[in-house]
Amino acid sequence: MKFDFLGLKTLSVIREALQHIKETTGEVIDLSLLPFDDAPTYEMLSQGLTNGIFQFESDGMKKWMQALKPNRFEDLIAMGALYRPGPMDMIPHYVDCKNGKDTPNYPEPVERTKPFLEETFGIMVYQEQVMLVAQVVAGYSLGGADLLRRAMGKKIASEMAAQRVMFIEGATARGTSAEAAGELFDTIAKFAGYGFNKSHAAAYALIAYHTAYLKRHYPAQFLSALLTYETSSPERMAKIKEDMNTFGIEMLPPCVNNSFPRFRPERKADGSVHVRFGLTAIKGVSGELPILLGAREKGGKFRSLEDFYTRAGSQFNKAQMEKLAEAGAFDTISPKGRYSAVNVLGFLMKGNKKDAGSQTDLFGGTLEVRVPKEVVDVAEWGNVADREFNAVGFYFRAHPLDAYEARFKNAKVKRKASLRAWMLENMRAELKTKRLAGLVEIVERKTSKKGKQYVWAMFSEKNDRFSVNFFADPAEVESIRTTLDNARIARRPVIVTGDLLLQEGRDDLTIWGRSVVDADEALSQERGKIIIGMNPSAVHLDLPQQRRLREAQESVRKGTMTEAELSGLEAGLRAEAFLAKVQSMQSMLALMRKDDDASATEVLITAPVDGKLIEIPQEGRYLIGISQENAIKATDGVESFRESV
Repeated sequence: MKFDFLGLKTLSVIREALQHIKETTGEVIDLSLLPFDDAPTYEMLSQGLTNGIFQFESDGMKKWMQALKPNRFEDLIAMGALYRPGPMDMIPHYVDCKNGKDTPNYPEPVERTKPFLEETFGIMVYQEQVMLVAQVVAGYSLGGADLLRRAMGKKIASEMAAQRVMFIEGATARGTSAEAAGELFDTIAKFAGYGFNKSHAAAYALIAYHTAYLKRHYPAQFLSALLTYETSSPERMAKIKEDMNTFGIEMLPPCVNNSFPRFRPERKADGSVHVRFGLTAIKGVSGELPILLGAREKGGKFRSLEDFYTRAGSQFNKAQMEKLAEAGAFDTISPKGRYSAVNVLGFLMKGNKKDAGSQTDLFGGTLEVRVPKEVVDVAEWGNVADREFNAVGFYFRAHPLDAYEARFKNAKVKRKASLRAWMLENMRAELKTKRLAGLVEIVERKTSKKGKQYVWAMFSEKNDRFSVNFFADPAEVESIRTTLDNARIARRPVIVTGDLLLQEGRDDLTIWGRSVVDADEALSQERGKIIIGMNPSAVHLDLPQQRRLREAQESVRKGTMTEAELSGLEAGLRAEAFLAKVQSMQSMLALMRKDDDASATEVLITAPVDGKLIEIPQEGRYLIGISQENAIKATDGVESFRESV
């Protein structure tokens, strides 16, 4: 008997998610009782929303889950076993058979092999299938079938030859022709070389299903737990933040009054559950923060920076306090901004007098420390977003690339991970003239071994990074360096056109840059207007309107109003509600209006009225990022949101 003991972080994530669920809803989830036919869970997997789902997170796996559209637990077991070098070639056939685009091929004798291979559409995915076929077709014992499996896995010629003779003899004795038996042995040998242990695959699929179920039905609780275990990887946290946007979950900012050391779900006044940023995800902050939590528990929320310093200042050193300020953790108690918070706390820390705020008078009362006005009233930092990024390693509020996402897609700008995944799946070592985009993090001028000058630069995407080498003549190299440096200083995104190389033994891509250009400049001719499609029938009536409609329906029932009058009243109410909703949408858009911003775009509202599509152009230009787009999409009456290029 052999046991493999694996330490899986995912199990800790599940445990913490279950605790969050209990604390926020009162529900105690027994994973052993979860239904294996939960349609919403499989629908989420079919959409490729698999970040945080054990074994199903890679870009390649996301692609195949979208193609497969799994609807049973067996699909997860099979995909986990097939998504490896070797059997990966069989995934397209599995997917096509699953979706009715191809038919399974069962080896002869079909009546004996089909019962064990029907589940996987004729593909010998598992070692157990190999052993069962050997038992039923060739009369192997369980032990003998296991020896056959081992021999095939090791591919020892002498053992294989002996097993072939034994297999054919056993199969012919049970009515299979020698020719068919030989072909079946060769088929088994082909699959057994990479066959996966089904019990292993099933155990992994079970963990995957548990994480998927929790993510689909308790997203805030699950993603809170997942973020807590990814604090050492800003790129991973950024990817999880994208998932939160998809699920409509807010990343509530770090706050000394509301945050805990770990990420935690938090219920807002409207009943919705979101994720509160954990303080230990801020650089330099670690541990259980007992002084901070104890002060809050004993004396309630902090009322001011002075109050915070008096009761919990000893928890943090100067560098930690500055990082907390940069991340926005003092925003609720620092009315003059983040730099003001750093200034005030620095003033209070002078001389390392941590109890400066709690000096007492002759009668035992507390003397309030008065911070000079010139210390408080200072201009805010001009690079608040960048300081926030530096404090936590990713943009957890709005990302500078959010506003460009739709236009990048239209301009065929790709992410590094998607390009790499495509190259791996299509066995392409090179791709020419592909476009990537990012923020410039580092720019260095270097000299090659042959003495040639070139520029090396590091770029950050929303949840990843990539580096590029730019070789050109000296004048062009200098021009590229200048463009990159200007973009780095101004924190403006750029679009890089380059050739991609996937080298054996290297996990990352090698990118040779051809050109780089400011993203706004590159997209200026490709910017399209946003079209918001609204439908009057999808607008919710407000409570007074609902009451009037119910009263009218009651009048029809009593015979004091005709059906025609009711229809006319309802049409009028819906027209009234739709007009109010359009005005509400215009008010929402007014907050996004940025006529002078080069990234802003035009907006058009459309709606079907009396069988015709009416268009309502909006004056000015608007800056609409992911969070704003999600807010618009969530508005009742909005049926579509698209960009026209």
